[in-house]
Order: sequence, then structure tokens, then C-alpha cells
Amino acid sequence: MIIAYGEVLWDILPTGKMLGGAVGNCAYRLHQLGTHVSLISRIGDDELGHEALGILKDKELPCPLLQIDQKYPTGTVDVTISSEGDADYQINTGVAYDNIELTNDLLEAAKSADVILFGNLIQRCEKSRNTLYSLIEAAPQALKIVDINLRKDCFTKETVLESVSRTDVLKLNLKEVSTVSELIGISSETKEDFCDQVSKKYNVSTILITLGDDGIYAFDSKEGDIRLPGYNVKVADTVGAGDNFTAGFVHKRLLGESLEKCCMFANLIGSLVATKVGGMPSLTQKDIENHQATHQLNQIKSI
Repeated sequence: MIIAYGEVLWDILPTGKMLGGAVGNCAYRLHQLGTHVSLISRIGDDELGHEALGILKDKELPCPLLQIDQKYPTGTVDVTISSEGDADYQINTGVAYDNIELTNDLLEAAKSADVILFGNLIQRCEKSRNTLYSLIEAAPQALKIVDINLRKDCFTKETVLESVSRTDVLKLNLKEVSTVSELIGISSETKEDFCDQVSKKYNVSTILITLGDDGIYAFDSKEGDIRLPGYNVKVADTVGAGDNFTAGFVHKRLLGESLEKCCMFANLIGSLVATKVGGMPSLTQKDIENHQATHQLNQIKSI
């Protein structure tokens, strides 16, 4: 079982609101792909929270560990989209997912988990941060996967360092490489050097660096490194594309696939979601197959 620990929130887009959150997006895609996942988050006992519960129920995403907060509201993010389809986020504070409580049910779930998936945003406030660290410590057997997702004013040197030092698999984008390097105190001029240093210094087994249209650079301490192109698609928006990439990678990794096959599938899923609006579009197996059959891979550039 995968524990997906983090934020469930509403993305307030120019076209209207859509349910999302990095870990929520990832958990839903894992579920749709057939992977057993349990979402841990917290929403408010308010109109947005009730609507979120209804959507999660309609999507048949198991949420027995989802908490309801009587004090704080359901999380929201104000999203603006550029003419190129890139998203910019204003993440609102003082919300329910910042206050996830440590319970016996959460600890028992952690003890039996195969994977704990988390990000950096959920660590911005002490309560949810401490709950996360307690779950990680209760699950020494679990593979730890962090999608760093650095958002403006929502990370610190300490939370980034904790994320890197507590994970087995680190996923980030090219822009985040320089920020993470500075925050954790390493000097790396290339992504290859970054991966080599982080792997050795923090015992991170796998590092995934997404390159947007240019695909991915991936490093694994056992399988070496690879560079794969991305798909040439017409982008609707980039909301949730990276989260769905992570879901695609984790899904295939748990099936025992190679680093290359995991990254190929992750690229496919992430690019397909980029052609849709929002981070939780419903996808069928036929949608995935059609996307692969009708879209070409980009040429690899030197990055």
C-alpha cells in the first residue's frame, strides 16, 4: 500500500475551481492506474470540504484516513495561467491541511505501508510537519518518495533539507535543482553533478529531474543515468502534470519495471494530463494508448 501524505485543496483557476493539490492529484492517478493508495490529508467542515468529499467519493478514491477540521477551512490556491499554459500559484495559509493530527490509525497505516509519498508544502506548518516525520519514523520498511514542489513562501532551508535527507527517491524540476543545491549546501554546475553529490551525501537512491518539453534526466544508484525526451503536445495547462508524472513513475516502479520504462510511462502520463484542464482529469486506458499512438517525442536538447 502507498500512503500519500499531503494537501487536498481547490485550485481556483481562471475557468473556475478544480479539486487538486500535489499529493491529491498523485493519489488519484495512482488509484486510477490500479495501485492501492490511501490518501492522508485534512479538509475543513465547510462547503468546499463537503464538495471535495463528494468528488473524491465519485472518483472512488479511498480516503479512510482523511481528516475533517472543525476550525480551519479547506485549502485553496489562486492559479493564474500564462499564454504558454504555465501555472503560477498563490497558496493560501491558515488552512486545514496544515493541521493534520497524528492518530493511532495513521501510525498503524504507516507501519504496514510499502511506500510513503510526500512533498514540501505539507511541511510549511509545524503540526502537519511533525505528523509526517512521526509517520516516516514509524515506517522504516517503506520506500520514501518526495516530490519537492517548491512553492513561493512555502519552503525553508530546514524543510528542504529534511525532505532530501528522509527520502529514497527525489523528484524535482530543473529550476529547483539550483535552489535545492543552495539550500542543502552543495556546489553543482550540472544536473549530473547534482545527482552524484546528493546520492552520496544523503543516500538518495533515485533522482528524477523533469525538463518540461525536453523530457527527463534520471539517476539511479544501481541502474545509472538516462535521458529521455518529452512528448510534443498542445498544453491546456501545467496544473498537476508533474504530480501525474510522479504517479506514473511510482506505479511502474512498484511493478518492478526498469528506470527507463518507469520514466517513459511517467512522461506519457504527465504529458497527457498537460493536455487537460486541472490536475485530476479522468483517464481511461484507451486515452493513454491513443495519446502514445498519436503524439511524437521531442528532439532531445542539450540541457
